[in-house]
Parts: sequence; structure tokens; C-alpha cells
Amino acid sequence: MKAKTGNSPEERASISFWDSVREQISILLATRAAVRLIRREIGLSGSLSLQALVDHIATKRGRLITLTEAPLPPQVSAFCVKGRDRDYIVVDAGASELTRAHSSLHELFHLWQEHPTEHSAHQSMTPEVVQRLLPGLKPGPVLQILTRSNYHDEHEREAEAFATVMFARHLQLTKDQQQTGLVTSALSHWRSGV
Repeated sequence: MKAKTGNSPEERASISFWDSVREQISILLATRAAVRLIRREIGLSGSLSLQALVDHIATKRGRLITLTEAPLPPQVSAFCVKGRDRDYIVVDAGASELTRAHSSLHELFHLWQEHPTEHSAHQSMTPEVVQRLLPGLKPGPVLQILTRSNYHDEHEREAEAFATVMFARHLQLTKDQQQTGLVTSALSHWRSGV
């Protein structure tokens, strides 16, 4: 009797199908958890500007959060760093407005949940670049944060679901954004995990 190896096209398709189903269920569960977190823990039911959302969460956490922009490498859209007396969210100054807002919300979740980061074999930034961008911070922990990029990780999936729900339901768009409709039409196709 031959053991299953998963090498036939039928077996690969079956494995791929069930992996996809598991991933979609994980995304759905993360999205539902994000909705509960936003309503119960954070206490939001309406919409606010991005800065007002950041300030609301800073007040809930009891720590100031500074949202700033800086030129970042292509592999990095944003990162967050805990400082001595305040925390920072740095987003790529060259990214689109949609990416900057979504990345800011993603990083805000990491600050709210205080997620651990894991070492990555690939580092897109050097300690010298970190020192130049964030003087006074130790490059090691910063590089650890900057190399997060795996959305199969549960924490990253939760952060993406949080950012997507916050963006779609709680981020108040400016008058210019509402008139052009570009951001709202882009959001109409968004769902967590896409």
C-alpha cells in the first residue's frame, strides 16, 4: 500500500483548497475579534479622524503616541516603537494616503496589544539607517520590529483585521477625500486579508 505523499495534482489541489478554507476562517475570526475589541475595549462606535483615533487610544493606554512620517525602504510601510515617555508610529512619507492611513492603524493595534515581535532572517534596514532615522533608540529592537512582514502570523493577521475594520468603519475621511471618492471607492473592495 502506497503512503500519501501529496505530490499528485489532485492531492495538491485538495491540500491547497483546505489551506485556503482555513485561512479564510482565520481571517473571519480575526475580523470578528477586531470588531469586539474596538467596541468593548477601545470603546468606539462612531468615526473619528486618524489623529483623533490615535489620541483616543493613547488616552486609553495612558501613554502619548506620536504619529510621524519619514522616508522608509520599499519593504517597510510603517513601524511602531516604544519610547521612554511616549510611543511612536512612523509611516513611509512616500506611500499613498491610503497606505499611510492603513499602516498607521495596523501599527496602532501593535501598540494597543503590545505584541511581541520575532526575529527575521531578512533585515531590510541596517543599524546605521535606524540610528539616522531614530537617534537615541537601540537598533536591535527597532530592526526586529521593522522586519515584521509575515501575515500568516496570528498577531499580524489580527493587526491587519483591526486596521481594515477601523479604516472601513471608524476612520473619518476629510472633506477632500469624500468629494473625490477615491478613498471610499478603494475601501468598498477591501476586506481583511486581501
